[in-house]
Amino acid sequence: MTEHALPITNAPGFETVAIFVRDQENTIVAGISGEINWNWLYVANFWVHEQFRDSGIGSTLLSRFEAYAKKRGCDQVHLDTFSFQAPIFYEKQGYSLFAALENYPPGHKRCFYKKSL
Repeated sequence: MTEHALPITNAPGFETVAIFVRDQENTIVAGISGEINWNWLYVANFWVHEQFRDSGIGSTLLSRFEAYAKKRGCDQVHLDTFSFQAPIFYEKQGYSLFAALENYPPGHKRCFYKKSL
C-alpha cells in the first residue's frame, strides 16, 4: 500500500492497530482501532459499552493507544467525532478542534481533532 510513497517518504506507513478491553466473562466491552501512517496515528473507531462509561476505561484505553503509537514513532494523532458524541471527552484528553463540517448530519457538526503526543 505504501510502495508508491516510499521513494518520497523513506518510511513505510499504514499499520492497522487495535486494542480491546474484556470483562470477567471475556466479552469485549471497549475497543479502539485505527492506523499508524508514518508519524501520525489515526483513531478510526473507539467505543465503550454504555455500562462501562464514566469508569475511566475510555481514558485509559485512549492513553494506551497513544502510548503504543508513540513507541512506533508517532508524534501526532487525529480523529473525528460528531458534536452529539464525544467532543468534550476528547478535549479533556488534550485534543484540539481543527475543523468542523456544519450540518453533518443536519443540525449537528462533524468535528475533527488533533493532538501532539
